[in-house]
Formats: sequence, structure tokens, C-alpha cells
Amino acid sequence: MKDFDDQSEELLEDAVIVMVDEDGNEEYYVEEEIITIGDKRFAVLIPVDADGEYDGFDEDGETGVEDAVIAKIIAGEDGEDSYCDPTDEEFEEVMMIYKERDEEEYDEEND
Repeated sequence: MKDFDDQSEELLEDAVIVMVDEDGNEEYYVEEEIITIGDKRFAVLIPVDADGEYDGFDEDGETGVEDAVIAKIIAGEDGEDSYCDPTDEEFEEVMMIYKERDEEEYDEEND
């Protein structure tokens, strides 16, 4: 994962994605990463406030995997992407890839 300064600057530059939960509450996210599996795309979404600011960095300035949300990206006919829940199998596959990438980044940074 990226350090605090890099991550916070990138999050603020990204477009905020607004999702509405089943109770009608708005939740805000930015895409941290896009993972492609075959012809399917999945977004790793990090929760932010309405201004696009993330305040959930740990003491090392990194985001926690437990805060991330995995969403399947569906390309609309109008060219706009929409997000939906992945299947359990898709979720597991995306998390496995995401964690492997995170471990590889950590290993590279600590070599």
C-alpha cells in the first residue's frame, strides 16, 4: 500500500463515488485500485467523507484492507460505469489478488 502523503493526495484528486445503501443513506468512496479478472473489472473502494477525505489511515499511514469495499464494475450503455456486489467467488478471487499485490509491495519496500 502507499504511504500517507501519496495516498491522501491521490484520494483527494480522485472523483468521489456516491453509493446509496438499502436504508437510503449515502456512502462515499474513491477507487484505490482496479483489478481485472478475465473480462471482468472490480474496484477496490476506500471509504471517504463527502469532501473526498479519508481519515482511516493507520499509524503507518496506510489504509486497512478491512476498510476496503470490493465492487464489480458494470459498463453501462451510456458509457458510465456502475457498481454492484460481486459474487462470493468473485469477491474471494479479488481479495486474494489484492492481498498478494499488497504483500509484494510490502516486500519490495522492505528489501
